[in-house]
Order: sequence, then C-alpha cells, then structure tokens
Amino acid sequence: MASVLIVFIIILIQFAIELYADCGRPGYSRHSMVTEARHRYADGKWVEYRCKTPGNSIIYGYGYRKCEGNQWTYSIPKCGQKLSSSKVKKYIRDEVIVVSTPTPTKLVGVRIKIAARRDVDIEVDDVKHLPEPNCTREMRPEKDTYFSRNFVFTCSTLIADTTELRLSNFIIIQFTTSLVCPPTCKSTVEQVELFTTGRDDCYIPDRPDYGSSRLVKVNETEYSSNEIRHEFNCNPDFQMRETRENYDYCPTGGDWQYPQLPQCIPVSTCKLPDIPENVIIDYTDLFQRNRYVIGGVIKYSCPETATLSGSPSQECLSDGSWTGTKPRCIAKPNSDQKSNLSTYLLISVFVSFPIILLLAVILIVVCIRQKRQQERSGLSSISSKFSTKSRGLPAKPTDDKDEKGNPRYSTLIRNEYHLYDDVENDPNYDYIQADQINQNLSEEVKYDVPKTPAVQKH
Repeated sequence: MASVLIVFIIILIQFAIELYADCGRPGYSRHSMVTEARHRYADGKWVEYRCKTPGNSIIYGYGYRKCEGNQWTYSIPKCGQKLSSSKVKKYIRDEVIVVSTPTPTKLVGVRIKIAARRDVDIEVDDVKHLPEPNCTREMRPEKDTYFSRNFVFTCSTLIADTTELRLSNFIIIQFTTSLVCPPTCKSTVEQVELFTTGRDDCYIPDRPDYGSSRLVKVNETEYSSNEIRHEFNCNPDFQMRETRENYDYCPTGGDWQYPQLPQCIPVSTCKLPDIPENVIIDYTDLFQRNRYVIGGVIKYSCPETATLSGSPSQECLSDGSWTGTKPRCIAKPNSDQKSNLSTYLLISVFVSFPIILLLAVILIVVCIRQKRQQERSGLSSISSKFSTKSRGLPAKPTDDKDEKGNPRYSTLIRNEYHLYDDVENDPNYDYIQADQINQNLSEEVKYDVPKTPAVQKH
C-alpha cells in the first residue's frame, strides 16, 4: 500500500512539473542582451544573445540557451571587449595565423577577416590556446575586386565563468588553405581582432515563471561586497511554492550559482472558453496549459473568407469568468455566389419587365373604356328629358298686336338656369325637342295654349 502511495505522489509531482514547465525571463550580463525579449517562454524555446556593441565586442559562453523544465540551460553568456589594434600582433605562415598581445590577459576570442578569390574556399581547421573554442564563418561577397569573396571567422570560448579562464597572450588558428599571398595570392589576411574579458560582470539572473528578481543591497551599495545577490518575487495574483532558496548570488568576476528557481503558482485561473474551430486564437504570455491567469487576454480573428461576430478579445477576471461575448466566424459569400446572384437578378429583370408592361397596358385600356361609358351615360340622361314627342306651332301672326292680344299664344323667355320650367312641369303642354331649340337664349318662343280637354260621352 505504501509503495502505491509513493508511486502516486511521484506521478503527481511529475504532472506538476510538466504543468509549470515554462520559463520566465532569462538573465543577461551588463553588456549582453536577449534578441527576443519576452515575459515568459514555452518549454523547448531557444533564445539568442548578442552584445550591445557588436562591432567592439564578442559573445563568449553559449550564445543560445534553451528552456527545459522551468530552467534555462547553460550559463548566461557575456561580452568580451576588443583590445586596441596597437596591442595586437599577427604572424602568418602558410595556413597558420598567430595572434598575440604583449601583456598576458584572459583572452576569450578572436575575429579574422580574410579576402580570397572566387574559386577559393577556406575553413578553420584548429584553434589552440583558447579553452573550448567555438568558431563560426560568415561570407561577405564583394564586387569589382580581385578578391571577390570575404570570409569573417569568429572564434570564442564557451566558458562564461571568468574565474575558470587562464591568463594568456596569444592564440593560434590553423586554416585549410595557405594565407601567404606571394607568389599565387589566392587569399590574404585583411584584419585581425583580439578580445578579452573586460569588465562584464553578473547583472540580472534568470527569473522564475510569473516572477521577478530584486537586487539586495549589501552595505548600502550594489557592488561593495564580494558578491551580488538577487531575491525572487512572484507577480501579483501569484504565490510562491515553498522552496529552500528564493535568491541567487554571483561572486564578483564569477557567475551565477543557478539554484532551482522557485515556482509561482496562480491564485486563481480561468478555464479556456469553448471557441468554434474556425476562430483563430492569439494566446498571450499568460496562457498556461489550457488555463489563463487573472488579467490574461485572448484575442480572436477569422480567416479572410469569414467575418468576426462577437468580442474580438476577452480578459480573465478574478472570479474565473471572461469579459465580452463568445466570438464566431461568419462565412462571406464567395465570388461564385456573387456571380450567381447577379445572374439571377438579371434574369428576373428580363422576365418581370414584359409582365409589368402588359399589366400597365391592360390598366390603361380599362381606364379608357370606363371613361367612355361614363360619357355615354351622361348624354343619355340629358336626352331622356326631351324624349317626348313635339308638335308644330301655329304660324306666327304678322301683327304684333294680335300676337300680344291673342290668348292662344303665350310668351316665355328662356334663361340660362331654368329651361322651360313652367312648361316641363305642366302635363298639358307638348314639349319641344332638344334639337329644335334655338341656341340663342334671348329668342322668344311661342307655345300653344293648353289643350282643351276632350269631352267624354256618357
């Protein structure tokens, strides 16, 4: 039973180590820097170092470091300072170059520039009197010269702890091709530079993931003692897991001791939200194993063929929830769909236009017919008033006196508003037809006297 419990505890420890295997910011020396500086790095990530003044300095130690299990591999590299050209001497014999200085010092590297013809290839064969050398070659072509190829060889030591270096005043480099110009002149040495440790001490140590370091002052000054000490702290909303040491120190002129860095555990986290597969997620540095710490931000985007709907980013809150709304990507209509839509619209226009034109013609014809029927019905109503049979009037007497005194005649002057009103309302009069009416309204018209009713026989 005890063995099973021990195995279970070991598995939990391995899982915890894997869960928090990412590394914090790597340290650097006074004159070196990290090319890609970030707050934290995923497990297996490599970082590269370079000097702040690359022309007058050279990286020694391992210029590349890797994050493995919450720790950075190798020591923090440093930058060697170039010696004055007046203090550097060179001696060339066939394939060998000897670079020396009159005063012994801790040499950390050498840089040699060689010009050669196009058909000449040069490599470093051996380096002596430089501990654990590491050489690189860089080619810089030149135009319109006899020596059309330039080789720059940089050799430096992989030891960063200056206490392990010995005093020396020369370095020997052997190449694969003769460097003596006469009589063939296939190549020539143009420049030789020698580098020493200088004063590049420890500056900032490696820091834990989600943590930082703080310089601990000794005797009220930063460098008054024989060592530099930094104390580790965790970021807000994180707490430090129990550890034996929460600091690192570096002896003056030496190297950091690289203890096991403490682990900073988040106090509260947010679970990664359920996001559709077609949404592109941009994780920030605070992302860790499908969980986000407080203040962590997720940014969303969509492919070119879709449009983002919802919040473009979400932030992890202290209560474990996320701000904003859930994003999703809505597909855009492609070019084929757009062309099909245009075709459908064009066909619908050609089909619907004749139908609309035909309906308009039918509507116009119906309106014209209705108007004509209304006009005909109006004329028929007027003519019905004068539809009774007319009878002839007696001849007009020649004597005006007889006309006026004759009771058989009566005179009626037509007016514009009442057309024979007294006659129309009397059934004993015969009416004059409408076509027999004189258009001159001032003309006098004679009407016969009322008919004598017929005497009925008994």
